[in-house]
Amino acid sequence: MLKLKWYVAVLSATILLAVSVFCFNLYDTSVEAPLKALNVNFGFETLGYNMLRKITITLYDPSSENMTVQEVRINDTTLFSWTMKPETLKPGRVGLLQIYYPWRSARKYLFRIFTNKGEKTVINSSPPLNTIGIRIVNNLGEKFEDLISFTFFFADGEHKKEDIGVLRDDEKAIPYVIWGTVYYKSGYIHSTVITFPVNLPPGSSAAYWIVNNGSNIKFNESSLKLIQTSNKVEVLNPVYRVRFNFTDRLLGSLDYSGPARGETSFARAFKPGYYGWFYSIRLVWNKSVLNYLQDLRRVTEGLSFEVEIKDEG
Repeated sequence: MLKLKWYVAVLSATILLAVSVFCFNLYDTSVEAPLKALNVNFGFETLGYNMLRKITITLYDPSSENMTVQEVRINDTTLFSWTMKPETLKPGRVGLLQIYYPWRSARKYLFRIFTNKGEKTVINSSPPLNTIGIRIVNNLGEKFEDLISFTFFFADGEHKKEDIGVLRDDEKAIPYVIWGTVYYKSGYIHSTVITFPVNLPPGSSAAYWIVNNGSNIKFNESSLKLIQTSNKVEVLNPVYRVRFNFTDRLLGSLDYSGPARGETSFARAFKPGYYGWFYSIRLVWNKSVLNYLQDLRRVTEGLSFEVEIKDEG
């Protein structure tokens, strides 16, 4: 029995030593990778209705061997949202390391790039940044008037929920709804969805700016209204409207949820099935919702988005 325990102990120590040697070779920080950083670009990228911050590092392999990036750190924080194109950097070739990271204005960043040939350190500073905007271009061939919801990602220390405001490019404050917010431990916003009305003639465009002094630019319209009739109650602001049905059959059900000035509502798909499950399914495929889905696809293909920024100068 003692002999068996001794063999187990020796085997465990051998495995531990092998793993340690492997990890040391994998991330041998004592060896500098023969990489060259040709350029570091701090920018943005729109993916669907999401605005992401992205850092692109252009890497060049001057050696005679292939290199692969295995780990990326910024200021000693290990990152998982990055891609390397191509995955294997061949001798004499250039590749792009794209890092999705909420970089902040005018900050110095230390990048540690671990490869199969050692570590490469890059130090660079982000540009000054004051206001972020989305330019929406209407390529539909007809007027677009509806709500747009965009997810924004911010750096820690940039925005608090109560301070955000939205301006159109003529510096006119417009109403908005902010929701789905995720916070840093500091209380600042990490990411949030901002919904705002967009009104664009065909072939036109407008920039919508996310500003940090929202408390000073509130629009003049009444922020909340309550409209009650004998069988319905509506709660609305200039952006969004919710209606409840108080008829006997659908007492208290959500009858409408959508743009303040519209009649297309996904709420109709969730009405209670008074005539059983078949009635509920039939409501999901009602004409209004199908039309909305078709319009959504058409709008997605007909609108384009461009990021615009204003620096602190």
